[in-house]
Amino acid sequence: MGSLFFPLNNGSRVEKTDELVAMTINRCKFDGDTNESDRTITFEPSAGSSADAHLLVVTGNEPIFSSNTINFTTDVEFIEDSFSGVELNKSIVLNSKKDSSDTESLNVKMKLSRTTGDKISPVIDNQRVSALYVKRCSNYSGGLSGGALGELQPTSAAAGTISRYVSKIVQLDNSVANHIRVFADARIPSGSFQVFVKTDDLEGDFDENNWKQLYTDANGTEEAVPNQNSNVVTYEFKPHSTYSMPPFSRYQVKIVLETPSGESDLNVTEVKDLRVVPIKKA
Repeated sequence: MGSLFFPLNNGSRVEKTDELVAMTINRCKFDGDTNESDRTITFEPSAGSSADAHLLVVTGNEPIFSSNTINFTTDVEFIEDSFSGVELNKSIVLNSKKDSSDTESLNVKMKLSRTTGDKISPVIDNQRVSALYVKRCSNYSGGLSGGALGELQPTSAAAGTISRYVSKIVQLDNSVANHIRVFADARIPSGSFQVFVKTDDLEGDFDENNWKQLYTDANGTEEAVPNQNSNVVTYEFKPHSTYSMPPFSRYQVKIVLETPSGESDLNVTEVKDLRVVPIKKA
């Protein structure tokens, strides 16, 4: 640990040359057992819950090991579905909608390999492990008219609907843009989704500015509403070719989803992996 010093009242410290503080560290290998189950930590819900789910997310701090002598894998059993080699903090798409109604419906198994050396040991922070149930749903089922029409207006204010997503306000550091592209992966088996953007004008109140609709290309035609597709497709949205976007240093994106009433929850419009690219055009 280090040297010891004589008691000091005044003057410089005097080091003892014949004494020091030290410790002995005993290092051990993590052998576990030849049986894999003896090296598996199983997490189960501590209380019963009832929730419909189309997706499941297992969250946690994934251990970062600097040695290839340790392998760490996560397996998930959710009702009759089983998933191996699950990546933490990523969505697991279930085979069908599941109803989790008891503590035995979910098992998260974190498996640790045996180590071959004594310089590193596996650690799992069990306070960080949890599971999120995600259900597809939409309460915007009136089509593109009626009571939900306000969401599509340039001056629409905040609303507590689950059928829209509004991003945070993003500030461009020491930069100004005058064009924007929005990319999103979407599955539209029925219904639709539309994309809007709000920017500032470098002065004034951001919240007072209007939303501008963005358009996607459909066989050479600019369309506000993409064509329906039961597969996941990457869509690109940008301002209409007739619109000249003024310079801006902040932006916000809104996505409005619509699913016709009476549709199965498996046909709810899905949007994921939103990417926004501000551009400064000459």
